[in-house]
Amino acid sequence: MANKKPIIIKFKAQVYQIRTTIDGGANVTLSLSGKEIKALTQLLQVKEQIGILLEVAAIPIKIEIQSQLQQKNDKARRKERYPYRSNQK
Repeated sequence: MANKKPIIIKFKAQVYQIRTTIDGGANVTLSLSGKEIKALTQLLQVKEQIGILLEVAAIPIKIEIQSQLQQKNDKARRKERYPYRSNQK
C-alpha cells in the first residue's frame, strides 16, 4: 500500500480562547477571517471523518496593524462636499 502525502491545511488565525478541561487537557478556539473559506471547508471535512486527528504546527507572525488601520481610514474618509467653504464663522 502506497503512503499518501498528507494534505496541508494552511490558514491565518488568532487564538480566541483557551479553556482547560477536567481531565487536564485544553480546548483551543481559533478565530479565522471570513476570507479563509478553503481552510474552513477542509477543517469541516476533517471533522466529519472518524478517527482523524490534526497534527498542528503554529507559526506566530506579526502583522502591521498600523498600516492596515490607516488603509481602512483612508478608504472610509469622505471627500468634503463643499471644499471651498471655510469652518470659520
